[in-house]
Amino acid sequence: MKKSVFVSRLIYTMFILVFLLSITIKTEDIKTKIMLIPFVICGFSLVGKNICLMLDKGKCANIFSKVFIISLLSFWFGFLAYWSYLCIRAKNYLELWMMVIIML
Repeated sequence: MKKSVFVSRLIYTMFILVFLLSITIKTEDIKTKIMLIPFVICGFSLVGKNICLMLDKGKCANIFSKVFIISLLSFWFGFLAYWSYLCIRAKNYLELWMMVIIML
């Protein structure tokens, strides 16, 4: 691919990353910070991957891709499992089913 594609992806990713970091830093709620941390890690891994691809470092880009997948799965199984537990504990089964349907 052309390097201009990687530069445009890098700019877009940096914009989103700065937005997520500002929300994470400004919020006082610890649950919100915990929820946003995997997405911040995903943002950093995308920035690293795009930089590696611009420099033609394929193996390093693969490592960043795996970090992205691990952080996304940590959100998927960690936070969503905890949310499901809270819904079951509060006997809020409608919200639980709505979440399950949306996630499928």
